[in-house]
Amino acid sequence: MSFVEINQLLAEANQRGEFLAAVVTDKEGLPVASATSGAHDPKIQAALVGLIQRVITQASDELGVANATEFTLFDANGNRFVCRPFMAGAVEMVLAFLVPGKDRPYRRVMNQTIAAIQQTIDL
Repeated sequence: MSFVEINQLLAEANQRGEFLAAVVTDKEGLPVASATSGAHDPKIQAALVGLIQRVITQASDELGVANATEFTLFDANGNRFVCRPFMAGAVEMVLAFLVPGKDRPYRRVMNQTIAAIQQTIDL
């Protein structure tokens, strides 16, 4: 797996989707790769992914709620923080985008980016 390639994929995703930031973490929220456009700190985003992932896991374990396939948070400025867990080989990962505004589409770029990351890791 090339972290440089994944960073490039995230930079391309930010450009195509006009996103503020993108980060890939492991299931614990440790950053694997990131790309930002502006002053957004990917370490903070990665920490948020880890926190959300732990809440989802706890809800699943204690309440019997099915695992989430995607989760979204909105900030006070109307920006959307979207996280989607996925498997890349045998590794559980999370892709997160910071999307400006609540009406900007992101799913196609997210799907394409996940597929590209999975292909990169499988090489």
